Amino acid sequence: KNVLFSLLATIKKEGKTVVVYTDYDTDGITGGAILWETLHHLGFSVFPYVPHRHTEGYGFSKIGIDNVIAKYNPSLIISVDHGISGRKEIDYITQKGVRVIVTDHHAKPDDPPTSACAIIHCPLVSGSGLAYVVAQETARYFGMSDSLKQKLFEVDLLALASFGIIADLVPLQGIARSIAYHGLKVISKSDKPGIQELIKTAGISGDVSAYHVGFAIAPRINAVGRLSHAIDALSML
Repeated sequence: KNVLFSLLATIKKEGKTVVVYTDYDTDGITGGAILWETLHHLGFSVFPYVPHRHTEGYGFSKIGIDNVIAKYNPSLIISVDHGISGRKEIDYITQKGVRVIVTDHHAKPDDPPTSACAIIHCPLVSGSGLAYVVAQETARYFGMSDSLKQKLFEVDLLALASFGIIADLVPLQGIARSIAYHGLKVISKSDKPGIQELIKTAGISGDVSAYHVGFAIAPRINAVGRLSHAIDALSML
């Protein structure tokens, strides 16, 4: 965490770019939106990147990495919901002179990335849940206003984190259960147009339940990456 904050402070001071490189499923999309929006509100030059399901595939890939560097020339790439098994790909990124921080909840392999500046790993939550915690700590470190923190982390981004946790079938225990429980309670309170439209399109009235998220909301988010490009779903949220 200290490495993340130190790197971000230097990058912000120098006016350089951060890319949030996420996955194209609901967990990755919501987690990517959480971290991207937080860094944006904190004044960073930050862009999201979602690999194309058919031409780039899951996680880091050489073609995806080359596309990111050519388009954004980032100083730092932060992964969301992947990267713990991308040792070779992260080596490739660092050889290009770009630093990497991994945030991931998947099982840690025997040969985790060694060239990443830091690995933030927790199997107790989903990618979005971990992104939520990292974003909240980052907002606190960089002094986000209390009113904005309240709106983001008690409503909007909490709702998104609950989407990812429920959609990814993470066992609802401990912190994962807490995020899902409280997130469900505030989904209908969010004024995000993307969330409002998802609820409307799914025909949900009243309180949003875990069933609604799992079988009506998450499939609509997942479908975007199959029909066109998942970056559209992330932008919507």
